[in-house]
Amino acid sequence: PLADILHILPSIQPRYYTISSSSSLHPKSVHITVSITKFHVNNKKKSDPFIGLTSKYIENSTNGSKFRAFIRPSSFRLPKKNNTPILMIGPGTGIAPMRALLQEREYKHKNSKGKTATDAPKNTLYFGCKYSDVDYIYRDELEEYVKNTNTNLTLNTSFSREGKKGVDKIYVQHLMQDTKRSNEIIEDLDNGAYIYVCGATAMGSDVHDALVNILKNHHEKKMTESQAIAYLADLQKKGRYVQELWTA
Repeated sequence: PLADILHILPSIQPRYYTISSSSSLHPKSVHITVSITKFHVNNKKKSDPFIGLTSKYIENSTNGSKFRAFIRPSSFRLPKKNNTPILMIGPGTGIAPMRALLQEREYKHKNSKGKTATDAPKNTLYFGCKYSDVDYIYRDELEEYVKNTNTNLTLNTSFSREGKKGVDKIYVQHLMQDTKRSNEIIEDLDNGAYIYVCGATAMGSDVHDALVNILKNHHEKKMTESQAIAYLADLQKKGRYVQELWTA
């Protein structure tokens, strides 16, 4: 009987979504950034698509819908000093915690005593998606942050499907390695910068490799590969290089 089957079947596993809002700025609400899971099994376009259970439930929710949820401690911790530089790499929905960090940094600076323009925290964000007119989420907010003196945001964007046919796709890890940006990354690290990475595991691995290459190729650092890996491991140990990754 169906009732007996329902007793046997296990409950669905919880889905973890990173909070994309600052509790200082939004003390009575929690924002999340959700990608709707939808694809055709075995790429058979004529078949009914597979639709994610939780993401579809959230998409169909209305005012008054109920959710069973809980909050876990985040691995992301901002520097104690609000003017310490931070480097954020969050393509796609990996932008979620970066949005929260930017909100928190802006709130702290806006409400700090004796602030000056030079005290504004230096924030650098690398965001990537396929198309700028399709999945460039929070575009208006991010571009407003660039203009906002309380945020001091440098925004680097990559749209991997907008390049010319036959040309390699450009992702955030490629942007990081051009001479100007890699020099800025080294300068920020020398000034105590924290690095935050959020997204798919493959992207996290590529970003790590990019950081290793930056440390190896910098005109002053010129580290060996093993030295660069050890340097990044030390940053992780100190909480200055934090990754929040998931399997795609």
